[in-house]
Amino acid sequence: MKIILSSRRHHYVARVSIFLVTVALVVGMVGCFQPPPFHKLTITSGAGGSVTTPGEGNFTYVNGEMVNLLAEAEEGYRFAEWTGDVGTIADVEAATTTINMSGDCSITAEFAKQYDLTINSTAGGSVTTPGEGTSTYDEGTVVNLAAEAEEGYCFVEWTGDVSTIADVYAAATTITMSSNYSITANFVTVYDLTIASTAGGSVTTPGEGTFTYDEGTIVSLVAEAEGGYRFVEWTGDVGTIADVEAATTTITMSGDCSITAEFVKQYDLTISSTAGGSVTTPGEGTSTYDEGTIVSLAAEAEEDYRFVEWTGTVSTIADIYAAATTITMHGNYSITANFAVEP
Repeated sequence: MKIILSSRRHHYVARVSIFLVTVALVVGMVGCFQPPPFHKLTITSGAGGSVTTPGEGNFTYVNGEMVNLLAEAEEGYRFAEWTGDVGTIADVEAATTTINMSGDCSITAEFAKQYDLTINSTAGGSVTTPGEGTSTYDEGTVVNLAAEAEEGYCFVEWTGDVSTIADVYAAATTITMSSNYSITANFVTVYDLTIASTAGGSVTTPGEGTFTYDEGTIVSLVAEAEGGYRFVEWTGDVGTIADVEAATTTITMSGDCSITAEFVKQYDLTISSTAGGSVTTPGEGTSTYDEGTIVSLAAEAEEDYRFVEWTGTVSTIADIYAAATTITMHGNYSITANFAVEP
């Protein structure tokens, strides 16, 4: 009997012990369990668009969760980038991307305003950079411009919406995009002006040689004679020269032109007379004449005198014994009308 009671007591104690151990293990396991941490994601957007996935505001996610992001730009804008706590964003420059939630994050979708640049050109050339047509750029972009003229033309200027063009007269320049712009590269026909001169002077303005000018340009001309010469006239393609006989004048460029400044040698004629008369034509003293000029001479005797002859440098006088004759100017001459008392 005692043996039976002792055996039952032993089994009961063992069962209680096992139960207590089980309870202790369960309590221990429950005490070790920790729920996963959560992180807050704050999303905003700049002007020009919004975040449609997951939206804007504050969101809570489990640690390590991959969250899809989708930003959509409004018309006239484009998505630029994600800013803020972007360390776990897969691609900060992609409007559609993901973020890994490993901590609290605050991010912003940034958008850029865009403008259209429309470029064209007149006859005689083209815009090679960035090309012609319409292109779209972010606000503030500095766009390089390059215009190239065809043969026989030259670039003149940019026209249109040119307020932000660095230099409207430069074929290679820039434009800064702060609005929608339409610009035109303007070209003009160019012509060659070839200038020369004869002996006895030169063209000082614009010089001698070949020069290129835009169609319609009014070019100043100045010819200067050397000592002993004088300017005579402009010859050649003189149809648009204002005054062909003026040393200082202008020419209007309406085609290729070749002109020459003509100069002539000049000589002095000194005339005097003896007692008993005078030279009435051209008068007495020193006068200057172009080479080759035929000068009329007339000598008149006083009462009781008669004209005798011309003396001095008389080789080109037509008749040295005639009171009315001529002299041809081929050098500097000094002549005298000689008179004698009537017998």
